[in-house]
Amino acid sequence: MRRSSLSSSPLAQQANQDLYAALRAHFQGAAPANLTSLLSPIEDAYNSVKNKINSLEHCERLIRNVKWVDFWALQSQTPPTQQYDFTSVDSGLMTIRLNPDEAMSLLFVLLEHLTSCTKNLGDVFAVLLNDLWQLGLRGAGVNLGSVNNAARHRNQGHPIVTLLDPIFSAQASWLNVASNIRNKSQHRDATTILVIPVGRNATEAPYVDSALYPGANTLSRRLDHFCPWLKDQAFQFVEDLSRVLSGSPVL
Repeated sequence: MRRSSLSSSPLAQQANQDLYAALRAHFQGAAPANLTSLLSPIEDAYNSVKNKINSLEHCERLIRNVKWVDFWALQSQTPPTQQYDFTSVDSGLMTIRLNPDEAMSLLFVLLEHLTSCTKNLGDVFAVLLNDLWQLGLRGAGVNLGSVNNAARHRNQGHPIVTLLDPIFSAQASWLNVASNIRNKSQHRDATTILVIPVGRNATEAPYVDSALYPGANTLSRRLDHFCPWLKDQAFQFVEDLSRVLSGSPVL
């Protein structure tokens, strides 16, 4: 079921819980000789996905609540204001006060963490599927793309393959875009992942560089649109994979 709201971490968390329960029930019922070694990665994946859903929600919320008019006005002041309210949680229980340089640095940190958590969701499920299906992948070879290839080789009609193939075939899929940003921010100049508005009258959020989100228009790349989209796509993936794997836990 597609969600009508962009802020649906409870639905993603419920899907994660449902998958955990379904996998445990299936393998305990089947009672394979290696049951203990299967239950451990199921537990690990559940806890990791739970934490990443929370991280995605918090990061997106912090970026969403930046007051961009004040952000740019204070960035351009000479000398800069000592401190100002960079962002706050919706409930008003937490406010982050930073000077302009610190605020700009935190913005990049939040975006990098948002995209890293999104990309790492795929890695968590890759490790889980590799263990459950005994695909034999090792080390850096355990990623969602290699798992999908191995699954297709064994059973190209499995619904996991149907779910994953479109993600890897589209340059601008949520996972490919998150991977692009995460890789560039961690391995190259992180400051180049964003296009910063120029001028004292700037009022809009910065944009993700077009090379990292191929084919997307300017509005789609603007952080106040991009971050909710990425979070929503990640949450939808948790829901979709939970439904698929719960119904077809065996390759």
